[in-house]
Amino acid sequence: MWFRWLMILLSFLSEALIAADREAIFPNWAKKELVPWFNSQPDQFFTSAVVTPQPVILRYKSFLKNTARGQIVLVHGYGERSEKFMELAYDFYQADYNVFVYDQRGFGRSTRLNPEGKDSIYVESFDHYARDLEQFLVQVVRAPGSQPTFLFAHSMGGLVTTLLLHARPDLVKAAVLSAPMFTIPTRGVPRTMATLMTRIADQLGFGSSYAFGQVGPRRPEYTASSGTLSRPRWQFYADFYSSPEEWPRSLGGASFRWLHEALRGTELVDHDEWAAQVQTPILLFQAEHETFVGSEGQDAFCLRAAQCRKIFVPGTRHEIYREQDAARAPYLLTIWQFLEEHAGSGRNPATHH
Repeated sequence: MWFRWLMILLSFLSEALIAADREAIFPNWAKKELVPWFNSQPDQFFTSAVVTPQPVILRYKSFLKNTARGQIVLVHGYGERSEKFMELAYDFYQADYNVFVYDQRGFGRSTRLNPEGKDSIYVESFDHYARDLEQFLVQVVRAPGSQPTFLFAHSMGGLVTTLLLHARPDLVKAAVLSAPMFTIPTRGVPRTMATLMTRIADQLGFGSSYAFGQVGPRRPEYTASSGTLSRPRWQFYADFYSSPEEWPRSLGGASFRWLHEALRGTELVDHDEWAAQVQTPILLFQAEHETFVGSEGQDAFCLRAAQCRKIFVPGTRHEIYREQDAARAPYLLTIWQFLEEHAGSGRNPATHH
């Protein structure tokens, strides 16, 4: 047994060391290696089972191996899409996992939702995000199955994933929450008041309009509050997002309806009894220089959840998964060790779909 664990650790360590020497060559490496790898698998689609005024088609990609340690689904954050997880998907694949990425409803190449055709981010209910993820796991990933299945979720995706874990603890072995959106900064307005204000705005017919302080699509600009300290990684996605092919799919800020639903979701997660009912093993990462979400909700949830381990990552911003190599490599190694601890019976043949 100890020999198996040693070999697994050495395998993960070698992958982490490779990832630790990538930033200096990132633009050329991404162009020659990463993008061709990501584009080697076609876009696929499934129709959400959630009944809404218009059918919602969700786009995904899968990267499967002949043998794998397990399978992992990457759940993106607010305003994001699968391409932002391109490098992370590649690293999980190199570490011998089957990898699945998808665009949540309203994002990327999945169906846009705003009923008035506006660019503001809109959703009728946050529960719809969680039900889409449940369907994706059961229908596409086919979990639970013969292989251990895991979730990696960032920011808004962390809230979506936690809502699902509460409802369906049987679907995955464990989950990694990276800077989950358990607290939304409301600029000094108490959460209860912000929830009430957004509800009133929605009921008055402004649900699809931009919430206070939110604006339309903007070209990316690197600032002191950008999500990562890794300028090469930031620039790579910024160039993709601003490209002529992708700019028409760009989104602006949050609508009143989306913000109301998000605030209601954070209220659930912040409830003592509700959080204690989440039984799935969770590894939660917290960034030191956080500007997008609040850390207090992460602290409170991890104390209440049945099996939650929190790791504070110094010298990082919100998007830890695409931070500078010095922080990112040990972050990946910690994730892989955590997943292996909860993998159960080890490596199994890949299931092809």
